[in-house]
Amino acid sequence: MQAVASTTSTTLSKTTVDRSLRQSQVISGKVSPAHAGKPVAITIERYNPTTRAYVPVVKTSRVLNAGSAYSMSYKPSLSPPLGTYRVTVKFAGDFDHKPSTAIKSFRVIR
Repeated sequence: MQAVASTTSTTLSKTTVDRSLRQSQVISGKVSPAHAGKPVAITIERYNPTTRAYVPVVKTSRVLNAGSAYSMSYKPSLSPPLGTYRVTVKFAGDFDHKPSTAIKSFRVIR
């Protein structure tokens, strides 16, 4: 009999939808069930209206803490940094848990 992997849930929170140029965006969340010490991959992309596609600006990872949570801060440094950004957080899963993904957006407006 083959074992079936359990489902995981990845959450993503952010401080607000709209940010000004000089403000950082806090990106945080959790993976459930707990997977302390495991990594999550975080990609931040900016929408390019010319190509009508999202372009990666940051690819990083964070290790889940004892509470299975992660956190990071992002301050746009592109020129021009105005626009819509999409944050994707992925937990790759493991031998008995399926992968999960969370996606949210925010705008830099002035």
